[in-house]
Amino acid sequence: MMSVGPRNPRKAMVWATMKPQGAPAGVTTSSSLTLSSHEVKVAQVWMAELKQALVGCSEFTAVSQHGWTYRFSLKPLSPIKAGDDSVRYVLTNTSAPDGHGNVMTVVRTGGAFATYLMRQDTGKPVHVSVAVANRQHKKLQAAARP
Repeated sequence: MMSVGPRNPRKAMVWATMKPQGAPAGVTTSSSLTLSSHEVKVAQVWMAELKQALVGCSEFTAVSQHGWTYRFSLKPLSPIKAGDDSVRYVLTNTSAPDGHGNVMTVVRTGGAFATYLMRQDTGKPVHVSVAVANRQHKKLQAAARP
């Protein structure tokens, strides 16, 4: 979904970092939210393909245009009840020194994806809250209205 040259190009994308509400000043975070926009049918197909990939793929290799190569492992998690559809999984760089990965939650609202990346700083996955995902879902629905 974040490929430089994705098979299904997005119409628009915005990205932002997140930190817990009420976190003290100076707290850094590696959590983020990416919003991307697609045709509704393209988004539906893309979500179906992502679900299928999570069933049949437990690891993959990513190669950049800058020459780096990394192996990643995937662990599917139960989806959250948010948006029109969702998937959730742990994505881990197999060479990460601490062995922790990122909990990825992808929520589809019509033709838009809200992708939450939450850093797994402990041995337990950290999930985006259902309340946060549903607030974003409602904002995306409102933005799509003429």
